Amino acid sequence: MLPPEIYKYKVWIRGGGVKIDVSGGGFITSLFDRTYQLNTIEGSTQLGISETDTGDYDFGFGAMVNISLRGGSWVRPTLNFGTLLTTDQKFQILAGGGLIIGKNQRWVIHGGLAMGRIDVLNSNFTADGTTPTDLTMGSTIPVTDKFAFGHYFGVSYNFNKPKSSNDTK
Repeated sequence: MLPPEIYKYKVWIRGGGVKIDVSGGGFITSLFDRTYQLNTIEGSTQLGISETDTGDYDFGFGAMVNISLRGGSWVRPTLNFGTLLTTDQKFQILAGGGLIIGKNQRWVIHGGLAMGRIDVLNSNFTADGTTPTDLTMGSTIPVTDKFAFGHYFGVSYNFNKPKSSNDTK
């Protein structure tokens, strides 16, 4: 029996083509847990559920992989994907587009689709504040963990070190 043939390949990416790099920064996202409160219904002994107004966006820090065409321009478009850790300590997956600004010290502006799990009110209840429920004051409001989509916007700084003319590699 003959021994198996082994081949070793080396792959180089040089010159033009595609550039892949990593950046990290701050992001705002429309995808976050909804919060609810119990309130008394006028003229009734039962309680209703209403949604707490916590704003339209949440903040977090994340890292992005940026894919762009190589070039000498100060502003380049990029496709990017990455992750975000929100202030509620939940991860989100991000995908979208952006602009890379600068040649050596590169800032990236991002925007696109956010995906992740959020808490929403159980479908058996209505958060209009007027529909009576069997809940009592101090009860836990039933929420469901749901996978949802939203949008994000962010600014990040590129981690790659610019090459200088002294680099020999």
